[in-house]
Amino acid sequence: MNVNLGSLPQFRPYLDLAASTGQVALGGLDTSPAGDAESLHGETALYATTLSFEAGKPINYTGEPFSNVFIPVMDSFEDESKTAALLYATIRWSSYFKGIFTDADQPVDVVLSNTCDGAFTYEIRGEKVIFMGEGNRADRKYQDMMMSAKFDEDKVEIEPNTIKLTLNQGDCPYTLSIYPTREGEEYTKDELPLITTLAVAFVFVMTAAVFFFYDVMVEKRQKVILTTAQRSTAIVSSIFPKKVRDQMMQVPVQGNATKLRSLVNASKDQLHEDIKNDHVDASQPIADLFPHCTGEFITITWSDYNGL
Repeated sequence: MNVNLGSLPQFRPYLDLAASTGQVALGGLDTSPAGDAESLHGETALYATTLSFEAGKPINYTGEPFSNVFIPVMDSFEDESKTAALLYATIRWSSYFKGIFTDADQPVDVVLSNTCDGAFTYEIRGEKVIFMGEGNRADRKYQDMMMSAKFDEDKVEIEPNTIKLTLNQGDCPYTLSIYPTREGEEYTKDELPLITTLAVAFVFVMTAAVFFFYDVMVEKRQKVILTTAQRSTAIVSSIFPKKVRDQMMQVPVQGNATKLRSLVNASKDQLHEDIKNDHVDASQPIADLFPHCTGEFITITWSDYNGL
């Protein structure tokens, strides 16, 4: 397609800016009447042809804004290089906004503007981007919730490792503003978020109650065990000497109960028979047995007692 861009008045200033400064020149927000590639209006035909190349089929231009970018081609990589040619590109802003959100996100209104050409409004609804028209068409009810950002030329560097091209917006800097929509507000007022919040809170409270009840039951059980142990210790201490009590406390409870029954129920002869046949408990004995000792008994008569 042979077109003399320098003959179009909206292109000429940015062509001269890129050629003279060696910077990437970002043009204005250019629009034209809607039409197809056969339109007699040169700009309309240009935009429709560009869209058709992108889609691979004939596309009509709807009147949405385009921004033209002119990128200088330098004659060398030296600091004193000069512009030898210009590359021309077109930004279709609806394509730039496409793919930012998913279908699960709530729609927002995006207002794109510069100080020379005014504002243009888009609606981003999931994967779709809808051009709403010229001017700021966002709901001003949400003005206090609006967020905006300016294109910062100082943060834009192209090919920083070679010729380090920078951006120049001329006298028309860009601003991007985002507004919430009525649909998003209705979604936040819907009962579903409230029900979800209450359900989460209920689960949290029930979980906390279960843990609290479990803690109370465990503490109660520990107190019962401690009371039983103290009572058993007191009973053993009141019946047996300290040495026997300490030995009983060092062996398992089952062994203690068996040993106590053996001591109470077994006769002396049976006890000797168990020792002889090695049938006694293998654990440490509670009672001390001295089978090879003799005892000396002293007989004192009443008369002897009277004489003491």
